[in-house]
Amino acid sequence: MPKFLIKLLDKTNLHCSNRIHQLNMKQLTSLLMVVLFLFLFYVFASPYWVAYQIQQAVQNNDAKHLAQYIDFPMLQNNLKQRIHLRVLEVQEAHPEDPLHILSRVFATKLIDKVVDFTLTPEGVALLLQGKELKQSISFSRPLDSASTDHPIEQTPSVRLDYSGHYESFSQFEVTLLTEQSQEIQFILHRDGLSWKLVDIKLPF
Repeated sequence: MPKFLIKLLDKTNLHCSNRIHQLNMKQLTSLLMVVLFLFLFYVFASPYWVAYQIQQAVQNNDAKHLAQYIDFPMLQNNLKQRIHLRVLEVQEAHPEDPLHILSRVFATKLIDKVVDFTLTPEGVALLLQGKELKQSISFSRPLDSASTDHPIEQTPSVRLDYSGHYESFSQFEVTLLTEQSQEIQFILHRDGLSWKLVDIKLPF
């Protein structure tokens, strides 16, 4: 084969190899951009998806599904703090009332036990439906029971609308609007790539 033809073939092969390499790099870059976009979209949209799942679980009285999105230890701790603060405000408003002075002695342990007993998936669902704490207590069972194995049967299905917004990168506030136009607000906290319900703003 003539030398000039060999050189021409070599140049052609080199050009083709470079071209293929450039195309592969462009395709790889485009793929990485798409993956990055999808990941960022998921990071941004994930609390909305979790809020929707919670809304559906509460609306359909599905305790087992709801329990997947609850951080029970953190939720218990936050609700105890909220109730303790409310009790303290009431006590400070009546500093000389013997009944309030006596209640101060028993309030802490009683509140802790009530919250621990109330915060089953069923109890949380009732709170998110706008029910009062005493209604949640009447339907609640201990946390170690098999209460999440079956849908909640004590209350009929309710219609709930919801909206949400970021409080910070790791905190998301959701507002549920009940059929009685009552707003129930709860807080989601980032848990890896997902979110967990960690607080409920009880309407005292």
